[in-house]
Formats: sequence, structure tokens, C-alpha cells
Amino acid sequence: MMTPESKGIGTHFDKLLLGLCILSLVGSLGYMFTAGGGFGYRGGGEHRQSGNKAEPLDFQARSNEWSKLTSPVAFTQTNRVLSSEDRIQCLNTNVPSHYISAQYKDRNCPVCNHAVVINLDNDGDGMLDSWEEVNGLDRTNEMDAGWDPDRDGYTNLEEFSASPQTHPKDPESHPPHIDALRTYLVRDDPLVFKFMAVNEVSFGNFTFQVSILGQRPVFKKIGEAPGGWTIHKYDAKKQILSIKRGDQQFDLPRRRLVRIPQRRAVIGVITNPDKQWQLATGDEMDLDGQKYKVVDIGANSVLLSNIAGEERPVPKASAEEEEKYKRIKAGKFPGPA
Repeated sequence: MMTPESKGIGTHFDKLLLGLCILSLVGSLGYMFTAGGGFGYRGGGEHRQSGNKAEPLDFQARSNEWSKLTSPVAFTQTNRVLSSEDRIQCLNTNVPSHYISAQYKDRNCPVCNHAVVINLDNDGDGMLDSWEEVNGLDRTNEMDAGWDPDRDGYTNLEEFSASPQTHPKDPESHPPHIDALRTYLVRDDPLVFKFMAVNEVSFGNFTFQVSILGQRPVFKKIGEAPGGWTIHKYDAKKQILSIKRGDQQFDLPRRRLVRIPQRRAVIGVITNPDKQWQLATGDEMDLDGQKYKVVDIGANSVLLSNIAGEERPVPKASAEEEEKYKRIKAGKFPGPA
């Protein structure tokens, strides 16, 4: 049976025990503080530090990394991976970084501060990955640069290099045909003129009967151009008709054959065998709605001029280009069927 005295002792004992626990805890904290050299404690024994205050983190030295973390990243969904809109490749490490935002354009690598290349060409085929992805090509296959999936005569690389760029899978979208115009053949094809007769229609007003060997005779006036040669003037006393083209001029005595040297050229679009012309100097042609005139024919090339007077040379087709023309004409296009 518990007496009042024993009950009081039990109550004080509980309080005493609680006090001892508190004292023990305070003592342990005090020991840790003194043994560890203050709150700079890093471990006990010989590995503990001196207690000096830690240096503040240098955010300036990591400004590039911090900027990378705080920059927004624009993503586009493709059928392959979720990739950033603009990607860079570090020229120092040669490692592509697919997560860099467009804000890094014209800036250095955010990791090593070295120069970067904006937009990648991982397979090295000359076409940017971003363009290949948008146009349904394989950015990991270097072979597709030489393919022609839309069979328009232009490879994927040629459509990428065009200005403006064209769609590699749309046959109606292709580089200008004028860029693929080449000279296939140049040959001498002289004209033989004959001034046959003159007719005075009215006082001082004449028409001249002129023939070109192999063609029917025609009546022409001063300023008109049979065979591309303009009737320039007439000497009634000597009965000589002068014809002119560019800087060249020839006299046609009446009833005499006069041989006039000239060249003819065969030109055409390498990528489209249906577009081909046989032309002499002074002739005109139409290409994609634009009119061009033959200004001169050299030994291996042709010089054209548009209606604005801008001249454009048509170079001789290389052996490689002629081979390409033959393959296209035969319906053989590079790439998977």
C-alpha cells in the first residue's frame, strides 16, 4: 500500500529524471560546439576544420551556367525526338547540345565559353538538321543529300542550297531552271545571203528582196531583220545592201551570194530534258515565263540577255552534268524508289 510519503517521492523523482535528461542534452551540444571549433564543424578528430567561415559561392564564375538554367527553351515536336528549336555544337568539345535556347545565337558555349555553331548538321551531308526534320528527311543519314524523292531533277542538297529554299518532296517546288541551263553543243552554221531585187514603193521608199540559202525569198524594208540580220542601209548608186548584227556588218552586192559566218548552239535545262532550244545570235527563247535573247555564242558557251538587259552566261555542260541529263531522260532518279 502506497503511503503519502512514497507518493510524493515518486512525483519528485519524475521531475528529477527530466532535469537530468535536459542537462545531458545541453552538455552534449556544448561538447560538440567546443570540439568542432564552432558551427563550422565538419567532422571529428584529425579531420575537423579550423572553424573559419565558409567562403560565399562565386556566382559570377558560373554566370554562363546560371544563364543556361534561367533561359527559356523552345521545343518543337518531331517524329523522332523532342528537340530544341535552335541547337548548337561546341567547336571545342565537338559535342552537340540539344537543349540550348535561341538566346545563345552568336554567343559562346555556356559550358566552356568556346565558339559554337548554330544549328547542327550531325550527319555532315551539307543540310541542317532542322531543315531535314521539317521536310521529312533523315538527319542521321548522309546519303539522302544526293537523293531526289520528288523526281524533279534536283537533289535534296540542291533544294536546300537554293535561294529561296525549295521543298524536296514537291515536284512543283524546285530551284529556278535558269540555274540549270547549260550549253550542250556549239557548231558553225553559216548563212548564205543573196540580194535579188529592189522595189521602190514610193519616192525614197524601198523594199528589198532577200533570200537565205535553203529558205524562201522575202521582201524586207530598212530596219527589218531577215535571219536575225538587220537591213541597215542601201546604196542605190552601187546597188549594195548592207546588213548588220551587233558590231558586225556585211555588204550584199545585188545578185551575188555572200557567205556570212555564224554559230548555232543547242542549250537546255539539265534537270528537264523537255526544255531544249537550237539558237543563233539574235534569237529569243522563253523559260519559265521569262524571255531571253541570245547576245553572243562563243566557242563553248552562250550569252543571254533578259528584257531588262541583264546578261547571263550559259556555260558548257560538264561531263558529270551530261551524265545526269542522260539519267533523268531515262527516268533514273537517285534514292529509294
